[in-house]
Amino acid sequence: AVDDDRDEAAAQRFPFVTIGQTLRNSHSFVDRDQVKIGRESVLRLAALGHRRIGHLTTPKRYTYTHGTILGFHEGQQHAGLATDRALEIECFLSRRTGEEAVTEMFTSGGPTPTALVCGNDLIAISAMDGLKRLGLRPGVDVALIGCDDIPLAAYTRPALTSFSNDLGGIGLRLGRIILARLNGNAAPVQELIETQLVVRESDCPGGAT
Repeated sequence: AVDDDRDEAAAQRFPFVTIGQTLRNSHSFVDRDQVKIGRESVLRLAALGHRRIGHLTTPKRYTYTHGTILGFHEGQQHAGLATDRALEIECFLSRRTGEEAVTEMFTSGGPTPTALVCGNDLIAISAMDGLKRLGLRPGVDVALIGCDDIPLAAYTRPALTSFSNDLGGIGLRLGRIILARLNGNAAPVQELIETQLVVRESDCPGGAT
C-alpha cells in the first residue's frame, strides 16, 4: 500500500525486507521497476503507430500503481503524445473491472483509444471481454499490453503481450538482503528487478490517427 506499517517497523530498526515500496522508502525492498514498465509500454505502442493510448490502472491505493502511472506519462511525453485523463481509468477485480472500464471509454462519446496499457493481466483479459462485447477485436482493432505474465496470458485469444515476473530472482534477492541485515548490515538495500516484455499477439500496429 501507499502507506503502511513497514515505515513504522523501519523506524524501530526491526530487520526486514519487503517486496514493494512505500512513498517514503525508508526500508529495504526488492521491487519491479514499475516506472520503466509504464514508460516502455507506451513507447512500444507509440512505435507501432498508436497515438491515443488508454491506461487501465490497478487500484491507486497501491504504491506500484503510482510508479506505473508516472512511467506511462513519461512515455507519453517522450513519444510526443497528449495526455487525456478520460483515457486513464482505475480498475479493480470486483468492481469497475477492465470490461467496465472499456465500456465506459468506448460509449462515452469522446475520443476512443486504439491501444490500452493494463496494470495487470486480469484487467487486460477482462478488457478483452469488454471489447468483444462492443464488437471490437482485441489485437486487431485495439492493442493491449498487460503486466505479470500469468500462465493464462499465453492462452487468451489473442495471446496477451505482457511484462514478465521473475519471482525466483526476487526471492533470491530477498533472502540475501535479509541475511545481510541479520548479520549486522543496517543500511537499507533497495533493488529494482528488470522485467522483460513477452511479445505475443495482442499489441497490434495502429493506423495513423
